[in-house]
Amino acid sequence: MNRGTARTTVKAIWLGETGSYWSDAQLNSVISAANRRVFNLVIEQDPTYFQTVSGNLTYPANTENIDLSGASFLNGRPQKILAVEQLESDAAVGSGNQPTLCEPVHPSDIQRYYTYSTQTLTALTSYRYALLGDLLYLGPLPTSAVVLRVRYITPIADLAEDSTTLLGNQLVEWHELVTYIAAEMALAKAREPNDMLSRLRAETQAEMIASLTGRQIQEPRYIRDTFDG
Repeated sequence: MNRGTARTTVKAIWLGETGSYWSDAQLNSVISAANRRVFNLVIEQDPTYFQTVSGNLTYPANTENIDLSGASFLNGRPQKILAVEQLESDAAVGSGNQPTLCEPVHPSDIQRYYTYSTQTLTALTSYRYALLGDLLYLGPLPTSAVVLRVRYITPIADLAEDSTTLLGNQLVEWHELVTYIAAEMALAKAREPNDMLSRLRAETQAEMIASLTGRQIQEPRYIRDTFDG
């Protein structure tokens, strides 16, 4: 279902007589908001529907962090990090170049990997990584360039055209749910605008907290190495 069909469905079927009070531009905004809400609900339950795998990224030697949103990396702010993988070489994945998962650690722990002895750190089977905003830290500090791949979710864009398909053309069976939510939002605004704003604020705040706490979902979310320096 695209935006144009969704708007017709919301206006003619779900809003009924009140549909004529809404301009197309207003309904387009409501449908985009509903589309984002369903998208966020889906990625909190199963983000693999919208997973993107980056190309090979080079983490330079002797570099404390890289900005994942930079043009040389993901070229945009990721909404959720699913996994960070290390490759043996800057080539396609194959039998001789298989990805190894980097283990997530809490940002406050990443400095520990800069101060422990080289002998201790060589016992690690993979790099550790931490996210601080858009910055990705690797530990121990690489002495040579490291090739990485990132599995991530990008924020869903607004529905810019009537031909734009809901939910990025995924989960077609749930497109009608977007129209339900859009109609509910429109009706609530018309009848009880203040109550609607309070409910939207509470729901959006809950979504924000879930999104922030689940920004990286690799399990276990954080590990804690114990070793002597």
